[in-house]
Amino acid sequence: MMSAAFSPRLGIVGGGIAGLAAALALARALPSAPRITVFELRQTPSTIGGTINLTPNALRYLDQLGVLRTIKDKDYGADLDNIEIFSHASGAKLATLDFANAVSGNGIGFGNPPYKALRIRRADLLDALIVTVAEKENIEILYGKRAVDVDEDPEAVTVRFEDGTSSSVDCLLGCDGIHSAIRAFIEPARKPVYSGIAVVNGFTALEDESSLPWKSTAMMSSRLGNFVASYYEASRKEQFVAAVMETPEVKSKEGWRAKGSDQDTVKADIKRRFGGAPGLLGINALIGSTQDWILYPVYKLPPGGQWATSRVLLLGDAAHAMPPQGESVGMALEDVMIFATLASVHQSHAWPEIFRAYESLRRGRIDAAYKWTSFRWDTAKDCGWVKQSIKEWTTRFFIWWSSKSRNSSFEEDVGDLDLATVFRENPE
Repeated sequence: MMSAAFSPRLGIVGGGIAGLAAALALARALPSAPRITVFELRQTPSTIGGTINLTPNALRYLDQLGVLRTIKDKDYGADLDNIEIFSHASGAKLATLDFANAVSGNGIGFGNPPYKALRIRRADLLDALIVTVAEKENIEILYGKRAVDVDEDPEAVTVRFEDGTSSSVDCLLGCDGIHSAIRAFIEPARKPVYSGIAVVNGFTALEDESSLPWKSTAMMSSRLGNFVASYYEASRKEQFVAAVMETPEVKSKEGWRAKGSDQDTVKADIKRRFGGAPGLLGINALIGSTQDWILYPVYKLPPGGQWATSRVLLLGDAAHAMPPQGESVGMALEDVMIFATLASVHQSHAWPEIFRAYESLRRGRIDAAYKWTSFRWDTAKDCGWVKQSIKEWTTRFFIWWSSKSRNSSFEEDVGDLDLATVFRENPE
């Protein structure tokens, strides 16, 4: 049993979005300030990827952690009311993903207080997290810490690093992403698999905003993949452009930046796949002006798997990486908020009990999300015109059919869960 004071030493491997959010969530939730150390393998803060669409529930959690305030202070991101989905064959709008609650509400967002959505550069979100963490005296980030071994005993868990140092803590969280070193200690056989899909993205300045037929974000699928273009910064003078497409496994699991003639090759391939859509004539020019293309492969973990030992727990992509990667950020935020809430409410329970309660709340939701996102991601693979026509026809129906459950998820807050019953339903 844990002591009444309950001021644990907490270690978090991974200084990315999930790890820093976990540190903030635990610092916020535990009544007696825990000592939290974040271990990041890189020498400096860094992240790869383009932008992230933060949904209303993701913004709610970032607000509770104090990160949304930092985002607003730095003027990061672009507010989104919706995502418009277009037909590649005709250019017609097929459906709209609503983040403003425009249909059944008053158009100001979901929940109380209301939140819409925000498209933000991944690097900007990481910066906002780092700035917010710096305000907490009980959180320390150590860089250049590559975990090479983990040992557990009845009193503590010790993580050893490549530089010869080590750290012993009461609880260790593996928040180090899909290629997690901590997962390799928990379940070595569970390794990432390439999805067959890669994402290539870049950014461009707009010469004429009025030439774009979308207000915030556009999505479009062709027979050769999916295309996304979106505002991502407050001035709305730039666009983020991305293509999701079937491709052989690329040379680096971390992705690579196209240089020189490769830039022209990438542009030509994307124009071949998505150009020429009737009614969306601005796409060719948008692709042509986009610079600094980065291509990175999308990996996923086999479903299920072991998430915990007696003192170690995996969170975020380290436990359940699934495409699309933007949505995995929302899942990671849910993970850390639920875990922190359990750890604070049930201070008298040992770590294995807390881990078991956490898994009872998360497994079902993660399994369902995995099936859905994997199915949707597969629609980016090459197909014939008959299948593409069916996809466009069913898109309208699906967006309408799924709106109720989607809107309900936008209003969710883990703080509203009846956590007091969780341990009774999951006895030791």
